[in-house]
Amino acid sequence: MGGKPRKSYEYRHPALPSLFASMYPIMRDTALEHGYALALHGSLGRDFDVVAVPWVDDAADADTLVDAIVEVLDAWIITSKRVVMKPHGRRGYSIHLKHARTYVDLSVMPRV
Repeated sequence: MGGKPRKSYEYRHPALPSLFASMYPIMRDTALEHGYALALHGSLGRDFDVVAVPWVDDAADADTLVDAIVEVLDAWIITSKRVVMKPHGRRGYSIHLKHARTYVDLSVMPRV
């Protein structure tokens, strides 16, 4: 043990990949209901990196999708930092889980 305590963004727990795997079907179903497909990326080490891609012509807007995912996960977003604009028009959201020291890093690709 010993040493310096880890910063919150360095937190890694061996159970996180299992937690993320259990969340994925719920998020996928919610995304599909709103016209999006989900893709995973990243190490699953400290957060759950997910990209939502509009899949049908009448896909919901990004905020509607994010609100639905926040609701099904019983999570929250810091309102003052709700969205961060990313390259290629991606919108980034940090969805914090109420009962775990981790979050979903959700990127939503723009509708065209």
